[in-house]
Amino acid sequence: MYTLKILGFLIYLLVNISAVVSVSGSKSYVCPTHCTCTNEEIVCQEKDTMSYIPDIRSSSVTEVVIENQRDLLEINETSLQYLLRLEKLTIVNCKVKKITPRAFYGNRNLHFIDLQNNDIDRLSWEPFDGLNISQLILNGNNVPCTCESKWLQLMIEHNKVSDSLKCTLPSGSGSEMFLKDADITELDEQCDLPVLKVEPQKITINETESVTMRCEVVGNVIPTPYLEWDLDHIKSDYSVSDDGSVQKLTFNNATGSDNGLIECSASNVVGKVTKGVELTINSAPRILELREPYAYFHHCFFFNFTGTPLPSIKWYLNGVLLDIPWTTDPDFNENDDHLYLAMIKPDSTHEFTGCLYIQIPTHYNNGNYTLVLKNLLGSVNATVYGRFSENPDPVNPPPPPNANKTAVTILAPGPTKDVTVYVAVVVSVMITMFVVAAMIICGVRYFRRKRRRPTSAINGYASHPLNTVSLTMSANGDVLAKRTAVPVDRLQMVENPNYFKKMHQQDSKRTPVIRHMKRETIHFIRELGEGAFGRVYLGRCDNLTESDETTLVAVKTLKDSSIGDARRDFEREAELLTNLQHNNIVTFYGVCIEGDPLLMVFEYMENGDLNNYLRSRGPDAQYLSKIVTTDAVLHSAKLLFIAVQIASGMVYLASQHFVHRDMATRNCLVGDKLVVKIGDFGMSRDIYSTDYYRVGGQTMLPVRWMPPESVLYRKFTIESDVWSFGVVLWEIFEYGKQPWYELSNHEVIEYIKNGTLLDCPAACYEHREIYTIMLGCWHRQPTKRLPIREIRDTLKKACEDCPGYVNLFST
Repeated sequence: MYTLKILGFLIYLLVNISAVVSVSGSKSYVCPTHCTCTNEEIVCQEKDTMSYIPDIRSSSVTEVVIENQRDLLEINETSLQYLLRLEKLTIVNCKVKKITPRAFYGNRNLHFIDLQNNDIDRLSWEPFDGLNISQLILNGNNVPCTCESKWLQLMIEHNKVSDSLKCTLPSGSGSEMFLKDADITELDEQCDLPVLKVEPQKITINETESVTMRCEVVGNVIPTPYLEWDLDHIKSDYSVSDDGSVQKLTFNNATGSDNGLIECSASNVVGKVTKGVELTINSAPRILELREPYAYFHHCFFFNFTGTPLPSIKWYLNGVLLDIPWTTDPDFNENDDHLYLAMIKPDSTHEFTGCLYIQIPTHYNNGNYTLVLKNLLGSVNATVYGRFSENPDPVNPPPPPNANKTAVTILAPGPTKDVTVYVAVVVSVMITMFVVAAMIICGVRYFRRKRRRPTSAINGYASHPLNTVSLTMSANGDVLAKRTAVPVDRLQMVENPNYFKKMHQQDSKRTPVIRHMKRETIHFIRELGEGAFGRVYLGRCDNLTESDETTLVAVKTLKDSSIGDARRDFEREAELLTNLQHNNIVTFYGVCIEGDPLLMVFEYMENGDLNNYLRSRGPDAQYLSKIVTTDAVLHSAKLLFIAVQIASGMVYLASQHFVHRDMATRNCLVGDKLVVKIGDFGMSRDIYSTDYYRVGGQTMLPVRWMPPESVLYRKFTIESDVWSFGVVLWEIFEYGKQPWYELSNHEVIEYIKNGTLLDCPAACYEHREIYTIMLGCWHRQPTKRLPIREIRDTLKKACEDCPGYVNLFST
């Protein structure tokens, strides 16, 4: 027995040692010991400790600083290949002599380069081709006063290179002069930038036709330039003929995908000149991609197509033409239209991408959506099925919105009479089968009710027609839910999909009043989302309050109350939520248990979930959101105000012995005047599925928000909620970014187990105390984490001290 344990320990030790060796032996992921590395910067200043640029594979590093390295001799195409977002490069007081032509090929964002005090004696323009250089510093190098430095003179004229740069005269005396004053032509004979001419400048042909384009160097240019057509993206069959200073490009059987600018370049040591031919190839439309609808801010049927001239765009729902506006403006503009078509034309090609937006989808929008494109050269169509929701109230469904009576003939080929007869027969058979099935089901239910036994206690829970919770009508029409049949010792944790509550003896003695609502007072407007339990709808409730005849509400449905413990959990959750009354907890109004589906009615928060709210009002809103709001980026005072409200809600939950278990910005809702409330309708596991890690087929865990004890042992406490709040605080100050967005769920789990923490958000640099709070939430020992009340008080004071202070609501 002991032998096996010792053998297992040795294997474990060997595996870990090999892992450490493999990591430390790789320079791809580990920062060298003599350098300082952060998410955004690599700095190596310790003298003579390296001969290469650290090969760290990072998508976030924007600056590299290297100084005093005598063994650093070259910058080549592999030196910076993984630093795709690099913006600033400083390599000074080193011995760099050579920079290869493709050294910065993968660094398209690089604009500042400081190479002072190196040994560069030949520097071509080629490494910098395609870069938008703002400043190139070369002082202290052996730049020659020859034709090879003419391009630097041109850079000086454009204020991209310092006019204090000196060059060495070719006489061998070692004398220097300012490069801006050097007469390169006199010192090194003729030195000209190529002059280029292309003919014709504009061409229009039809697909499958042929065309010839001509590229020519004008004049007797010295040094002799190199001519080249850019043909990497060309799909057409082509041939090139070269006659010294002239190159002819012929397209044979041209294809529409080659629409656009066809470029020719001439280059020599002085520089590179590029000109192009605007080629228009008329072609019949082609649908490259048509996707099923996906939800972001609105549901979207994404499509991608080509066609010149621009084809007409028509959409049909189940064969009926949809009357919808469309625009080439990629920004989503709010309007009163139910359907909205936006189209974007990329600048570089003649491909078009677009979205058929459905702003408020319901079950009435289910069906076959057909895209039809047509221009003078032909037409094409494609169909995709859109399913948004089931019908919650199938009585008298209205016709699809924005539809007229025009049918698309392409969708209904063949004799109309035969199709009509066939459809009528199929419908008749289906109705007959439905009636027979309904009669059988009703009969089975009747006999089951006849045989049902009286109420009895099983395993400490009351067996009841309503499953465990007996509902009794009060005099004012409310429902009284009594838990007297549920022993306190059996109910230490009450579970629903997202909440746990520790029940104390005093709680079991209370009898909460659950408001009962008539089904006819609840009216569905549109679907908001879907979760494991069912769907959530925006609705309207009559006479909910004394002051208003109708009130907008969020209606949570139970998909099937007959499955397992679904109804019991539904009733327990209603009982628990009835006790919650706080300004920063979404208000629970009541339930409707008349028929199916069972309904819970909540307060409606018009600005949606906090995660989308932050993203649409953050610095990257134009890239993340289909809706680009006119609101300014949320400043620190507003971010703090949001955090204070969530913390206040959590203080209240802790006082009620609630453990939320899924605290995240996606589970907080935003109302008018920046009111933020904690509330989870279960929608997040559908809309934010990438935030969850699937375990054992069904269980979904938000591991990016979970502390080590929850990840390893599934232990959830008030302290684990405090850890999650620290991540929520990080989300707020990162404007809704996903925690550990660069890592997979497996990698996140390893980071959490190893004690690695999230970095300080950039928005916290002026408020370091906020990151200190985060670190206090992320203590590995749960008992050493900051109390949520202390966190709330600290945030509240920071908010009050912040410029642009927002008045707090009473908590």
